[in-house]
Amino acid sequence: MAGKLSFDGITRALRNRNYSIYIFSNTAAMIGEWIQRVGIGWLTWELTESTTWLGIIACADMVVTMVISPLAGAYADRCDRLRFMQWTVGFSAVQPFILSLLFFLGFLNIWLLVVLAFYNGILGAFNQAGRLAIVPYLVDRADLSPAVALSSITYNISRFVGPAIAGTMIASAGVGFTFLINLLFFVVFTVSLFFITLNDAELPKRSGRHILSDTVEGLRYTLRHPGIGPVMFLLVVGSLGQRPFIELLPGYADLVFGRGPEAFGWMVSMIGMGALFGAFYLASRTSLRGLTSVAVNMVLVGSLTLIVFSWLNDFHLAMACLLVIGASLSVSATGIMTLVQSAVASHMRGRVLSLYGMIFRGGPAVGALAMGYAAERIGLHIPIAVGGVFCIVLWAWVARNLSRTAAILEEESAPHK
Repeated sequence: MAGKLSFDGITRALRNRNYSIYIFSNTAAMIGEWIQRVGIGWLTWELTESTTWLGIIACADMVVTMVISPLAGAYADRCDRLRFMQWTVGFSAVQPFILSLLFFLGFLNIWLLVVLAFYNGILGAFNQAGRLAIVPYLVDRADLSPAVALSSITYNISRFVGPAIAGTMIASAGVGFTFLINLLFFVVFTVSLFFITLNDAELPKRSGRHILSDTVEGLRYTLRHPGIGPVMFLLVVGSLGQRPFIELLPGYADLVFGRGPEAFGWMVSMIGMGALFGAFYLASRTSLRGLTSVAVNMVLVGSLTLIVFSWLNDFHLAMACLLVIGASLSVSATGIMTLVQSAVASHMRGRVLSLYGMIFRGGPAVGALAMGYAAERIGLHIPIAVGGVFCIVLWAWVARNLSRTAAILEEESAPHK
């Protein structure tokens, strides 16, 4: 069963009207986000030519997630999830609107970029908690696994398409248009949310306790769960040691390869293409059997490839490495999310998945700040290689109990009570 591949699950998931509306509009919004992300990265490099500032911008955007996400998840578990999404997505559109306005008026500088990145991080924490928690209520339970995998496919399509568009757009029209495109797509996403309904049958009741108590309960549940705890720890490892190098790619494109924004866009796109291949592989699986081993061991594959990439000066060989790294990052992170979605108790879903979002967004921000600071002093190569070694060491620690972790996660096909 573990080796059987089929795309029938994707077809079934898309037959759910509400899920189809959500997935296509969400994909447009994610493409816009990636277009803007490349635009902000390149504008930061143009304004400062500093890897430290690249890390600061990433940190301002993402590290606030580490504080806000657990509270956002607890709130998502006690409110109307659809209304929650409508409000958070709508307020997220404010950031690209202000970015566009300031840029075309000539007032945008590095400090305003930091402030707006910080705002985006706050809204992103709530937004991501809603996005992760809403999917199970858009499909039948039998379609959950392919729906999660298809969500990953569309995320990685956006990672490929968005940066490719952004690189060309920046070179031909200017960075300001990346902000306008993101604004347009967020408006489309917000409007689409008013055309879907949720399966309310499984929505949890409010606990009646203080939200901080619910937040702590979610953290305790995650840490103590014998299956979810180890794979979430491995997600932390990858988020700190592997993913941060993406934030340094504007400097890599310029300083190491001597190329401009189009090359930077294609480098990010190559990661997205690899991630897309990985997501298609996961979506084609018909069983959870063997998924834990695949997800865990992809951390090793990605780390080894990252070390090789860190010492390359040839652009084309580096692009091949980025393809492999993208696939490994996708399979490990999405595989972990699929396992967690299948094993988590229904009433804990928002809180546990908000922790996933916290790690996924906040971890790379912390790592990027550290790598960017180090790269400013000792060059880009060594910090990236050290990140790969760090991941290999901690992967080995988690892999010792891989069989036990897999037995727990792959047997838990229904949420705990």
